[in-house]
Amino acid sequence: SLFQPWWALNSQSDDPIAEKSSEMFILPQTMMESVTYNGKTQRELATLPEMFTDFVETLLFIIYAGIFLMCFSFIPNLLLKRRYFLILISAGTLFLILVSLAFSFGMSKIAELSLGSLNGEGPLGVMLNNGNTVFMESTWGLSTGFYLCIFSAGLLIATGFIDLFRKKKWPGFLFKKE
Repeated sequence: SLFQPWWALNSQSDDPIAEKSSEMFILPQTMMESVTYNGKTQRELATLPEMFTDFVETLLFIIYAGIFLMCFSFIPNLLLKRRYFLILISAGTLFLILVSLAFSFGMSKIAELSLGSLNGEGPLGVMLNNGNTVFMESTWGLSTGFYLCIFSAGLLIATGFIDLFRKKKWPGFLFKKE
């Protein structure tokens, strides 16, 4: 999820035929904008406030810490045959959930300045590379990377519970030996 866009905006216009897309990435902490008009595509990095890029950098550090904890959680299980996995996986999952909530909050504050909301749709005025402004039908909101992070956190929680249930042999009818 680190290399996928966490937030995206897509716009299209039929007259004149033009498109715009913007994607916010966690790694690297950038927002890429692309405008296509008359068969020419112009790409550029969007200007983001330094406070927001510092915030995203902190989120990235938390993600790395969560990944480290999840990887580290398997070592006691393999080498020592001890079950510390529940605490470590829970901590890693908590980190991922905190990152998701913090990103959605921080990105909603940035989106409020220009679009009014984190998720939405409607006409937006887009400046083309010839200097004209065209109103395009647009949709924007959280994107693939954000949802992959949520999915992985959910998967880790489910895995931890399955392992816990297997250890406690609960419910018994699922873990009967034949």
